Amino acid sequence: MVERSRIGLYGGTFNPIHIAHLRVAQEIWSLCRLDKVVFVPSYNPPLKREGIVSFDDRVEMIRMAIEDNPRFLLSNAESKREGPSYTLLTLKDMKRQFYDSVLFFIIGIDAFLDLPNWHMPEKIVAATNLIVTTRPPWQLTNVLQSPFIETSEVELTSEDNDASSIELPLKGSNRLTLCRVTPLAISSTTIRELTRRGESIKYLLPENVESYIINKGLYKK
Repeated sequence: MVERSRIGLYGGTFNPIHIAHLRVAQEIWSLCRLDKVVFVPSYNPPLKREGIVSFDDRVEMIRMAIEDNPRFLLSNAESKREGPSYTLLTLKDMKRQFYDSVLFFIIGIDAFLDLPNWHMPEKIVAATNLIVTTRPPWQLTNVLQSPFIETSEVELTSEDNDASSIELPLKGSNRLTLCRVTPLAISSTTIRELTRRGESIKYLLPENVESYIINKGLYKK
């Protein structure tokens, strides 16, 4: 029997993509034994709208950032749909594209705990496995605040707390993998603010992405 490929789906506005995004993707690829990580920029995010540059600019910055890593792919699937870029619809598109693969949706623990406020969250959990990244100040036990976790605190704390990843059951048949990733205090918000003030963004993102932002005058306003 041929083993199915393991594909991680990394969604977000990527406004802009930076070193922390790339490092998380690299560590998740290794810890979760993924074959590929697919960056899926949001076309029309239902929650984040202010200060977002064009989809084409964000896609081009991602393309440049990952061009030298054969493990990373880019998908513009969300640009092919009208209306808000709901995660559930994107997952359905990805399942059609990677029909012979096992899919994992990559999400930070803060976003995971906010999942009940998303569009049809129960169907999201039913549609895919999840990879949830944790970093300080979040603790592993914070994940128990989610209504989609069936593990008790006793069961979670009995796990190897020094492990880089811990697998837990979700409600339904899918699984959640908690992964500790390197804490890098870099954010797209900081990069946009530095750019607006005319300050250097060097070493916060790939050099070619930095040049693209400067040459196109992005985030100046």
